[in-house]
Amino acid sequence: MFQSLLSKTQEQVKVFFENMVNGFDHRLSEPMLYSVLGGKCLRAFLVLESTKIYGVPEHQALRVATAVEATHAYSLIHDDLPCMDNDNTRRGKPTVPVSYTHLRAHETKAN
Repeated sequence: MFQSLLSKTQEQVKVFFENMVNGFDHRLSEPMLYSVLGGKCLRAFLVLESTKIYGVPEHQALRVATAVEATHAYSLIHDDLPCMDNDNTRRGKPTVPVSYTHLRAHETKAN
């Protein structure tokens, strides 16, 4: 049951985030999607489940849940930069600085 709820959350965040960055230049939207959509979305799940307690409408909670995931992705991009930990892989895939360039990683986390 938990896994199905987590999968539902991942799909909701994916759709919401894709719609949000739809009008962005692909040079910016691609690394953003790559970094945000690669994770489990556990933080987004916790936001969505917590807001149910207080009766927050799901469409409003989803905005916050997606923002939390984007903020977490920002911190991972920042952490992977050469001036920080200089990691080459995250979640078994090349990091944003490795996949797209260091400049693109800086631009991605700045937006």
